[in-house]
Amino acid sequence: MRTKITIITSLLAAVLLVIVHNLALSQSWYFLYPDIDIPIHIIGGFSIGLLTYAIMVKGITSNHGNYVNSSQFWDLYVIVFGTLLVSIIWELLELLFYLTNDAGLSQETLSDIIFGVVGSFIAWQFIQLLPADRDLDADKKIPHQRGEGGRGN
Repeated sequence: MRTKITIITSLLAAVLLVIVHNLALSQSWYFLYPDIDIPIHIIGGFSIGLLTYAIMVKGITSNHGNYVNSSQFWDLYVIVFGTLLVSIIWELLELLFYLTNDAGLSQETLSDIIFGVVGSFIAWQFIQLLPADRDLDADKKIPHQRGEGGRGN
């Protein structure tokens, strides 16, 4: 359940991000309200954090569909590191293709990365509120065998 909710929420956050970003570009909000960049990067970090959790944590710790409980520390580490990695790559691509007005690595670029990581911490907190994935084998009934303490001995 947790993994499905994180994927759906991640996609919804990404759609919201695209809508707000396109509005901000078309209405010049980035120039009129420079601080709008902060929630944009937090939403981006939130979305990336959730998707990182769904892919990395549950993908690596699953055993043929049977979820292994990973520690909260491990989940947090993977979510934050994954988001940090994506944020750094994104900012480097912006600098490489001149998608930003910055000349080189600046305070604005560093704050973008930091706010992305803040979003990943929010994603981790959100994940902690969700019901845990269950072990799919727990629902399978083991048939009663004769001779093991039941009737029919």
